[in-house]
Amino acid sequence: MVGETDVDPYAVLGVVRDAKDLEIRRAYRNLITREHPDKGGDAQRFALIQRAYEVLSNDSKRKQYDATGMMEKTVDEEFMDSFGGGAFRDKAKQQQAERESMAEQLAVRQSSDFQSHTAGFEAWMRSRGDSVKTFTADSAVEQFGVVQGSYEPVPLPSIRAYQAACNGLGLPKDNLELTCEPIPQALEWGEVLISMRAVPINPADMYDVQTGGVHETSEPLKTPFIAGNDGVGVVMKVGPGVKNLQEMDWILPLKPHLGTWRSLAVVKEKETLKIPVDLVPMEYAAMMREMCVAYRLLEDYGELKPGDTVILNGANGTVGQVVIQLCHLLKLRTIAVVRDVTGNMERLSTWLKTLGANEVLEDTASLRKDLEKN
Repeated sequence: MVGETDVDPYAVLGVVRDAKDLEIRRAYRNLITREHPDKGGDAQRFALIQRAYEVLSNDSKRKQYDATGMMEKTVDEEFMDSFGGGAFRDKAKQQQAERESMAEQLAVRQSSDFQSHTAGFEAWMRSRGDSVKTFTADSAVEQFGVVQGSYEPVPLPSIRAYQAACNGLGLPKDNLELTCEPIPQALEWGEVLISMRAVPINPADMYDVQTGGVHETSEPLKTPFIAGNDGVGVVMKVGPGVKNLQEMDWILPLKPHLGTWRSLAVVKEKETLKIPVDLVPMEYAAMMREMCVAYRLLEDYGELKPGDTVILNGANGTVGQVVIQLCHLLKLRTIAVVRDVTGNMERLSTWLKTLGANEVLEDTASLRKDLEKN
């Protein structure tokens, strides 16, 4: 929540508190036409009108404002508040958010958990680090498995799933094949049935198809295998022994080479990472790895302030494009350095500047000279 007590959405739109939806909509249309920046209107005033209408046109948000006098944060505001330890947030809102009543402090310090012997013992155990290991039932299952017959498998319907199978290593067009295979008949201990809803095609996926995913610390994948490392799925069915997932939960692959290029998959619960439903649009959730890397690159750099300049190479990659967009949101200047592998540098430069890049330089000569020239 954001304490925007100084902003009254009713006053912004010029309507009374008991205004009907039609009245609010008419007032919004009149203002948005007159105050549009393209017609000489103020951009901040225009954004405020949009914000006010967003609150009053949504029944739940309107009721919330009527009851509390405060409006929800937008996604952009949530991001600005959390990034860089709050250095980018609006100062007035920062002072409002930092106010904590003495009653709240006392409530925390007088809670049973705050003073409990259990909490103190758990803190002491954590301080011991790896010197103390606990062997639980889950540890036994992890190490020795569960005997079939000691639980009831969850039957699955007799349906088939589409999947992109890699039958050999080399060019994707020669080795990838769309097949339709039956799913397992039942879910065993710790398994879940996942419906893959959004799956990206990343360079790492193409690398797996071409080389088998060879890395210094891993063996190449054995063909045939199902391609795909990333994506977002929805839990359709849970098997016995599943503790942290339930139907309709959203998950991300936690294990590499899980084979996400398929419509349905039966995987272990421990191979997935649960995320809040509707955390972000599914298309973004499917690329969570790249988005998190881009965020951490900026967050971990430290001491960035609006107006600073960020230079990045490989800017035409997925992570690079996300970095450019985050910098644009944070009012950071970006200088994108790229290699012209397609022979169409002008088109690439136009695209990156559309995302928010201030300068696009080709990685072929002295960057210092190019920067001085620009």
